[in-house]
Amino acid sequence: ISKPEDFHLFPFTIAALKLLTKIGYEIVIISNQSGIARGFFTFSDIEKIHKKMQNIFSENGLTIKHILIAPYHKEGKIFPYNIDHEDRKPGIGLYKKFSAKHIVNKNKSYVIGDSSKDIMFAKNAGLKSILVLSGHGKSHFDKALQTNIFPDFAVNNLLSAAKLIKKLELK
Repeated sequence: ISKPEDFHLFPFTIAALKLLTKIGYEIVIISNQSGIARGFFTFSDIEKIHKKMQNIFSENGLTIKHILIAPYHKEGKIFPYNIDHEDRKPGIGLYKKFSAKHIVNKNKSYVIGDSSKDIMFAKNAGLKSILVLSGHGKSHFDKALQTNIFPDFAVNNLLSAAKLIKKLELK
C-alpha cells in the first residue's frame, strides 16, 4: 500500500482493537516498510496512510500511540535505507528501542501478525506469537509448517486473536 486511498481495514479490526484496549492492552504497531528503501514510496506517503488509519481509529474511540516502522531493505536503492538493519523484522531493533523507553510485560505481551517474519520477530523478542490467517497469513502458515517456524497460536483473524488473548489472560 503506497497511497491512503488504498488503505482499508478488515471489517473486524475496530472490534478487535476495542476488545484489546478494554482488557487493558496498549496497541503498538511495528511494520516493515521496505518500499521506502526500494523507492516505491516516501516517508510522507506512509505518514498520510498512518494519518488516515489514526483518523479511522479516532472516529471509533481508539488511540494508537505507537506506530514504528522499519524503512530498510538490503536490496533497496535509497540511501541510507538500503542496508540490512536490525529494525527490520524479524530483527528486534524497534522492539529494543521501544522497550528501552516503555515498560513491556513480556509475560502478557503478544505479537499478532500475518507473516513468518512476525512470528520470528516474536520469538526473537521473547514474546508470544499469534499468526492470523487473514491477509497473507494462510500462505505464511503453510510456509511455517515447511520451515519449522511455528506460532504459539494461529487464528482466523484479528478479532479471533483478541478473543483468544482475552480468554488466556482472564483465566
